[in-house]
Amino acid sequence: MIGVIDYGSGNLRSVCNALKFIGVDFRIVQHGHDFTDLHKIILPGVGFFGDCVKALHQYGLWQPLNETVISRKVPFLGICLGFQLLAESSEESPGIEGLGWIKGQIVFLKTAQMKGLSVPHVGWDDIRIKHPGTLLKGFDGYNSFYFVHSFCLKVAPEAEKVCVATCVYGDEFIAAVERDHIMGVQFHLEKSQKEGLKVLTNFINYNG
Repeated sequence: MIGVIDYGSGNLRSVCNALKFIGVDFRIVQHGHDFTDLHKIILPGVGFFGDCVKALHQYGLWQPLNETVISRKVPFLGICLGFQLLAESSEESPGIEGLGWIKGQIVFLKTAQMKGLSVPHVGWDDIRIKHPGTLLKGFDGYNSFYFVHSFCLKVAPEAEKVCVATCVYGDEFIAAVERDHIMGVQFHLEKSQKEGLKVLTNFINYNG
């Protein structure tokens, strides 16, 4: 069973519609006991880093999520803000800790703003595949995905190998990561039409 985490905000409906479209059974996760028997977890995200962290704690989802993914090693996919929560912290919400599953920090798209580009970064953009891994299996060269974000992941030097794809907007930033069974994408795969559905299908088919 696939679990889609609902913490009171986020792009939940679009992700659920994408799962329905590819014919996958799923369950909405709203309580700690909802993690039982899950084989994969998806964390969508729209909004602010700090608000998301606080909501996950408030709904009693933070600890079960950590136990399920880290202890039980259930495959995880974070989307947009759900991807950013993989980091240790964010400039958007100083003093609030992320999940810390990826060594790094979420930083503002400062270079893009300095170059006169609009922030947030909104719209279709090409990604550059570093190595396909699981999520980008079957992709080649440049592929376009839909982005909506003002912040991006900056990994610690020892964590650079987790980057599987980048995008350029003012500067090169990380578009997708994989650390064993832990995965994330900065773009909205649920809004990226057939390319996004292919990424989602790759995650669903992941067997470790």
